Amino acid sequence: PGAVAIPSKVFDRNNKLIGAFYTERRSLLNYEDFPKQLIDALIASEDRKFYEHHGVDYGGIFRAIVRNLLRFRFAQGGSTLTQQLAKVLFTNQEKTLDRKLFEFFCARAIESKYSKKEILEMYLNLIYMGHGIYGLETASQYYFNKSARDLTQGEAAALVGIIPNPKAFSPLTDLPRFLERQNAVLMSLVTVQKMTEDKVKNER
Repeated sequence: PGAVAIPSKVFDRNNKLIGAFYTERRSLLNYEDFPKQLIDALIASEDRKFYEHHGVDYGGIFRAIVRNLLRFRFAQGGSTLTQQLAKVLFTNQEKTLDRKLFEFFCARAIESKYSKKEILEMYLNLIYMGHGIYGLETASQYYFNKSARDLTQGEAAALVGIIPNPKAFSPLTDLPRFLERQNAVLMSLVTVQKMTEDKVKNER
Protein backbone atom coordinates (compact mmCIF):
# COMPACT_ATOMS: atom_id res chain seq x y z
CA PRO A 1 0.00 0.00 0.00
CA GLY A 2 1.14 3.52 -0.73
CA ALA A 3 4.30 4.67 -2.46
CA VAL A 4 7.72 4.09 -0.92
CA ALA A 5 10.36 6.74 -1.46
CA ILE A 6 13.82 5.28 -2.06
CA PRO A 7 17.04 7.15 -2.95
CA SER A 8 18.21 7.69 -6.52
CA LYS A 9 21.84 6.56 -6.55
CA VAL A 10 24.56 7.92 -8.85
CA PHE A 11 27.48 5.71 -9.96
CA ASP A 12 30.63 6.57 -11.91
CA ARG A 13 31.86 4.72 -15.00
CA ASN A 14 33.50 2.10 -12.76
CA ASN A 15 30.20 1.40 -10.99
CA LYS A 16 31.36 3.14 -7.80
CA LEU A 17 28.67 4.93 -5.82
CA ILE A 18 29.40 8.66 -5.80
CA GLY A 19 26.15 10.15 -4.49
CA ALA A 20 22.44 9.80 -3.77
CA PHE A 21 19.35 12.00 -3.90
CA TYR A 22 16.45 11.31 -1.56
CA THR A 23 13.56 12.73 0.43
CA GLU A 24 13.60 9.72 2.77
CA ARG A 25 16.86 7.91 3.42
CA ARG A 26 15.98 4.24 2.97
CA SER A 27 17.37 0.93 1.69
CA LEU A 28 14.97 -1.95 1.14
CA LEU A 29 15.42 -5.60 2.10
CA ASN A 30 13.21 -8.63 1.54
CA TYR A 31 11.77 -10.32 4.62
CA GLU A 32 14.15 -13.27 4.17
CA ASP A 33 17.17 -10.93 4.38
CA PHE A 34 16.34 -9.68 7.87
CA PRO A 35 17.96 -11.90 10.53
CA LYS A 36 15.82 -13.97 12.88
CA GLN A 37 17.30 -12.25 15.93
CA LEU A 38 15.98 -8.90 14.65
CA ILE A 39 12.49 -10.28 14.05
CA ASP A 40 12.50 -11.94 17.49
CA ALA A 41 13.58 -8.71 19.19
CA LEU A 42 10.93 -6.67 17.39
CA ILE A 43 8.07 -9.01 18.29
CA ALA A 44 9.24 -9.55 21.88
CA SER A 45 9.48 -5.82 22.48
CA GLU A 46 6.67 -4.34 20.39
CA ASP A 47 3.96 -6.95 19.84
CA ARG A 48 4.21 -10.36 21.51
CA LYS A 49 0.85 -11.51 20.13
CA PHE A 50 1.67 -10.49 16.55
CA TYR A 51 1.09 -13.97 15.13
CA GLU A 52 -2.14 -14.42 17.09
CA HIS A 53 -4.15 -11.23 16.50
CA HIS A 54 -5.77 -9.90 13.34
CA GLY A 55 -4.36 -6.40 13.48
CA VAL A 56 -5.61 -5.28 16.88
CA ASP A 57 -4.72 -6.62 20.34
CA TYR A 58 -7.80 -5.80 22.42
CA GLY A 59 -6.12 -6.89 25.65
CA GLY A 60 -3.20 -4.57 24.90
CA ILE A 61 -5.57 -1.66 24.26
CA PHE A 62 -7.35 -2.28 27.58
CA ARG A 63 -4.04 -2.40 29.48
CA ALA A 64 -2.92 0.83 27.79
CA ILE A 65 -6.19 2.58 28.73
CA VAL A 66 -5.76 1.56 32.37
CA ARG A 67 -2.15 2.79 32.45
CA ASN A 68 -3.11 6.08 30.79
CA LEU A 69 -5.92 6.64 33.30
CA LEU A 70 -3.56 5.93 36.20
CA ARG A 71 -1.05 8.45 34.86
CA PHE A 72 -3.69 11.02 33.83
CA ARG A 73 -2.11 11.34 30.39
CA PHE A 74 -1.65 9.57 27.05
CA ALA A 75 1.39 7.58 28.17
CA GLN A 76 0.95 4.33 26.27
CA GLY A 77 -0.88 3.49 23.05
CA GLY A 78 -1.14 -0.31 23.07
CA SER A 79 -0.67 -0.44 19.30
CA THR A 80 0.23 -3.63 17.47
CA LEU A 81 2.90 -3.71 14.77
CA THR A 82 0.10 -3.66 12.19
CA GLN A 83 -1.43 -0.57 13.78
CA GLN A 84 1.98 1.10 13.81
CA LEU A 85 2.33 0.27 10.10
CA ALA A 86 -1.13 1.68 9.42
CA LYS A 87 -0.14 4.87 11.25
CA VAL A 88 2.95 5.24 9.07
CA LEU A 89 1.07 4.55 5.83
CA PHE A 90 -2.26 6.27 6.25
CA THR A 91 -2.30 8.87 9.05
CA ASN A 92 -0.67 12.13 10.09
CA GLN A 93 0.47 10.34 13.31
CA GLU A 94 -1.20 12.84 15.65
CA LYS A 95 -2.38 11.40 18.97
CA THR A 96 -6.13 11.91 18.57
CA LEU A 97 -9.11 9.61 19.06
CA ASP A 98 -10.15 10.01 15.41
CA ARG A 99 -6.69 8.98 14.25
CA LYS A 100 -6.66 5.94 16.54
CA LEU A 101 -10.06 4.80 15.25
CA PHE A 102 -8.96 5.22 11.63
CA GLU A 103 -5.73 3.35 12.42
CA PHE A 104 -7.81 0.55 13.97
CA PHE A 105 -9.80 -0.04 10.77
CA CYS A 106 -6.73 0.33 8.54
CA ALA A 107 -4.91 -2.32 10.58
CA ARG A 108 -7.79 -4.76 10.16
CA ALA A 109 -7.78 -4.09 6.41
CA ILE A 110 -4.02 -4.66 6.17
CA GLU A 111 -4.30 -7.98 8.01
CA SER A 112 -7.09 -9.13 5.69
CA LYS A 113 -4.97 -8.48 2.58
CA TYR A 114 -1.37 -9.25 3.55
CA SER A 115 0.42 -12.14 5.23
CA LYS A 116 2.31 -11.71 8.49
CA LYS A 117 5.62 -11.90 6.60
CA GLU A 118 4.50 -9.17 4.18
CA ILE A 119 3.40 -6.96 7.06
CA LEU A 120 6.74 -7.42 8.82
CA GLU A 121 8.64 -6.69 5.60
CA MET A 122 6.73 -3.43 5.10
CA TYR A 123 7.17 -2.45 8.73
CA LEU A 124 10.91 -3.15 8.78
CA ASN A 125 11.43 -1.11 5.62
CA LEU A 126 9.15 1.83 6.43
CA ILE A 127 9.46 2.59 10.15
CA TYR A 128 11.18 5.87 11.07
CA MET A 129 14.48 5.42 12.95
CA GLY A 130 15.59 8.99 13.61
CA HIS A 131 17.99 11.42 11.90
CA GLY A 132 16.11 11.23 8.59
CA ILE A 133 16.52 7.44 8.44
CA TYR A 134 13.75 5.02 7.49
CA GLY A 135 13.84 1.26 7.83
CA LEU A 136 16.01 -1.12 9.80
CA GLU A 137 18.51 -1.75 6.97
CA THR A 138 19.41 1.93 6.66
CA ALA A 139 19.43 2.28 10.46
CA SER A 140 21.84 -0.63 10.75
CA GLN A 141 24.17 0.94 8.21
CA TYR A 142 23.91 4.33 9.92
CA TYR A 143 24.37 3.26 13.54
CA PHE A 144 26.57 0.17 13.14
CA ASN A 145 28.14 0.55 9.68
CA LYS A 146 26.90 -2.88 8.58
CA SER A 147 23.92 -4.45 6.86
CA ALA A 148 21.00 -5.61 9.00
CA ARG A 149 21.84 -9.09 7.67
CA ASP A 150 24.96 -9.09 9.89
CA LEU A 151 23.56 -7.72 13.15
CA THR A 152 24.36 -9.47 16.41
CA GLN A 153 21.54 -10.06 18.89
CA GLY A 154 22.73 -7.14 20.99
CA GLU A 155 22.84 -4.80 17.98
CA ALA A 156 19.42 -5.95 16.81
CA ALA A 157 17.99 -5.28 20.28
CA ALA A 158 19.58 -1.83 20.32
CA LEU A 159 17.94 -0.88 17.01
CA VAL A 160 14.55 -2.18 18.09
CA GLY A 161 14.90 -0.15 21.28
CA ILE A 162 15.00 3.05 19.24
CA ILE A 163 11.63 2.47 17.54
CA PRO A 164 9.18 3.80 20.18
CA ASN A 165 10.87 7.22 20.29
CA PRO A 166 13.72 7.67 17.76
CA LYS A 167 14.48 11.21 18.89
CA ALA A 168 14.77 10.38 22.60
CA PHE A 169 16.39 6.94 22.29
CA SER A 170 19.03 7.65 19.64
CA PRO A 171 22.62 6.91 20.77
CA LEU A 172 23.62 10.22 19.23
CA THR A 173 21.36 12.22 21.53
CA ASP A 174 21.27 10.14 24.74
CA LEU A 175 23.66 7.17 24.88
CA PRO A 176 22.73 6.04 28.45
CA ARG A 177 19.05 5.97 27.53
CA PHE A 178 19.87 4.11 24.30
CA LEU A 179 21.70 1.45 26.33
CA GLU A 180 18.80 1.23 28.78
CA ARG A 181 16.45 0.58 25.87
CA GLN A 182 18.79 -2.09 24.49
CA ASN A 183 18.76 -3.85 27.85
CA ALA A 184 14.95 -3.61 28.05
CA VAL A 185 14.60 -5.32 24.66
CA LEU A 186 17.10 -8.02 25.63
CA MET A 187 15.14 -8.70 28.81
CA SER A 188 11.96 -8.91 26.73
CA LEU A 189 13.67 -11.71 24.80
CA VAL A 190 14.41 -13.45 28.09
CA THR A 191 10.75 -13.12 29.08
CA VAL A 192 9.58 -14.84 25.88
CA GLN A 193 12.34 -17.44 26.26
CA LYS A 194 14.29 -16.45 23.16
CA MET A 195 17.41 -15.77 25.26
CA THR A 196 18.87 -16.66 28.65
CA GLU A 197 19.99 -14.08 31.18
CA ASP A 198 23.56 -15.37 30.91
CA LYS A 199 23.57 -14.68 27.17
CA VAL A 200 22.14 -11.19 27.73
CA LYS A 201 25.29 -10.24 29.69
CA ASN A 202 27.41 -11.09 26.63
CA GLU A 203 25.26 -9.03 24.26
CA ARG A 204 25.23 -5.73 26.14
